[in-house]
Amino acid sequence: MPALIKPYILIVDDNPFNRELISEVANAEGFLVIEAKDGKEAISNIKKTNFSLVMLDLLMPGMDGFETAKTIREMGITVPIVAVSALTMKQDRQHSLRSGCNDFLPKPVNIKKLRSLLQKYIKDVPLKQKPISPLIDKDAFILSPSNFKGLNLVLVEENEHLRKQYSNLLIEAGFQVQGVANGSDALNYIENRVYNVHIIISNIFTSGIDGLGLLTIVKRKFAHILVFLYTESYDTSTFQYAVQQKVDGIIPKDQFETAAPGIIESALSQSSSKGSRMSEAETAQMVRHAQDQLIHPGCINLCPSLDVAYQALHEAGGDMMRCHRFGLDGKCGIVLADVAGHNVMSSYTSAIFTGILTSFWDTHKDPLALLKKINQELIKVGNDKSHICATAVVWDRWSGRLEIASAGNPGGLMVSVGAHGNLVYKNLAGGGMVLGALENSDLFISDSEQLDQDVYLFLFSDGIDESELMNAVGNMPQLFDAASIKGICQHLMDNILEKKEPEDDLILLCVHNKAKCDTSNLSSEFLSTYEEVDRACIWVGQKLTDDAIPNGNDKDLVLLCIREGLLNAVEHGNNYKSTAHFEVSLDFTDHQLRINISDEGRGFNLKENLLKSDDLTMTQIGKRGLSFMNSIAHKIVVKGRRVTLIFNKIKI
Repeated sequence: MPALIKPYILIVDDNPFNRELISEVANAEGFLVIEAKDGKEAISNIKKTNFSLVMLDLLMPGMDGFETAKTIREMGITVPIVAVSALTMKQDRQHSLRSGCNDFLPKPVNIKKLRSLLQKYIKDVPLKQKPISPLIDKDAFILSPSNFKGLNLVLVEENEHLRKQYSNLLIEAGFQVQGVANGSDALNYIENRVYNVHIIISNIFTSGIDGLGLLTIVKRKFAHILVFLYTESYDTSTFQYAVQQKVDGIIPKDQFETAAPGIIESALSQSSSKGSRMSEAETAQMVRHAQDQLIHPGCINLCPSLDVAYQALHEAGGDMMRCHRFGLDGKCGIVLADVAGHNVMSSYTSAIFTGILTSFWDTHKDPLALLKKINQELIKVGNDKSHICATAVVWDRWSGRLEIASAGNPGGLMVSVGAHGNLVYKNLAGGGMVLGALENSDLFISDSEQLDQDVYLFLFSDGIDESELMNAVGNMPQLFDAASIKGICQHLMDNILEKKEPEDDLILLCVHNKAKCDTSNLSSEFLSTYEEVDRACIWVGQKLTDDAIPNGNDKDLVLLCIREGLLNAVEHGNNYKSTAHFEVSLDFTDHQLRINISDEGRGFNLKENLLKSDDLTMTQIGKRGLSFMNSIAHKIVVKGRRVTLIFNKIKI
């Protein structure tokens, strides 16, 4: 009997692992396989080939599966389409059927169900072909060692026996393998050898940083590294999250020895060349680094009155946050902006916005006047296709007075703790016209409030709904009992994201002053120049009244010691960089004076520097350095970029 003509099947999925898996089963069932990585490529293939079946992923970048199925039907093509997706809710299935799909296969793909579906739609399977079990034939996947020669692989497995077993297998395939116990150890290893690591294979479940956490961090920081995960079992949401984070492949643990090399080889083949992949990785890494700089406090250290969390939807976006201290008068400015789009152009627009903001902030301290000025400058630039929603705040830390203005952004939410421990909410008006769209700036919204000591102010981008934030706050009242607000925004954002998939970049910011600033706890920031050192010394001298100096200490020597600390910040910490800053804060009681000096450097080893210091000349003007500071202050504490001079009361 002559062999029958094999039917063609089109497998459409942006994940190479999924295509590989379905392809193997389809081949075994008698199909000729053609693959497409997105909807656009699928349509192109359908125009050229008569397919008997289409296996279509629903979640793909660009043209997704819903749109692809609809386009195929609009072309008058009646080929059966099976939706393959981790979206398993009833409404998702119904949406796929309305779009033109005939059947539905949930992810992760069950081999038995897949084979059953293929047999349901196949028409002319060649009788002489005997189906073989996919992912079982070891010889079909184990490649020659030369194929993987020169590739460095990190294997993350907590079980020492399994780690050794898998390492030997991968070494036999040609890899150079480094085995570690968990994601934390893997990151430490990678950060010291970034460009010498090509592949990571990790068990999803490990102590410390688990496989999903490692995947997320690596794809953001080291985009050139391929990441594969394996596990005995995983649920739909776990699988979908891994795909969203661009996992390069998921390996069934019970088939690790037979499947791993083939899945890795398939992912490697997706890259046309090492050079192009590295170039794309470097570009993506630069974009992410630029975005990180847009979500950044303006001061040296994020002050204890401010906390912020950010969740990016895509690799590039335009959201930004900046704060700014206005000299010595206790006023701070905060701006949060949401730029339309999620691409490099959005980040570019946000960078323009940030440049305009920093140019006019000191001369336009009123938030409404600031937004009007930014609007004028954006219209001059003429980039009206990327509108900007923004919230601007000026906050007087001493009095608690708050001025706020909004241009298209939510106004904010004020939360206070009532007398009986209950949470009280107050909504701030938001909305208004977006920036850069119209010359008419009368459409912005402004308001004034009092930020008392027991009040928390939350500002957020429009990716967060006010009711969602209120629910999260209500679910986590214990956050408001903490001594510090550090981490409060991330906790609330995590609570929000547990209940929904983000549709936009998210920024959540909290302003709160648990300990109001007064004359016994002051701080200020200065540019890193010798002139600013003089100005800082004058400022410190004005604050250090005689009764602020603990008994037994000479005020002149204390001031000289502080000056040496400031010079150290300019010369050592900031390495003479005149655009850098240093910060001085004073904290004094009846028994102790603490002077904190922070710079933008990396800190230094106190004991090591003391040993290297030159002999002191007490009459020398300036340049006395750390040894002089150590001889005058009762104690010096170095913690990273901060040096603290401590002067205690001396008993006479």
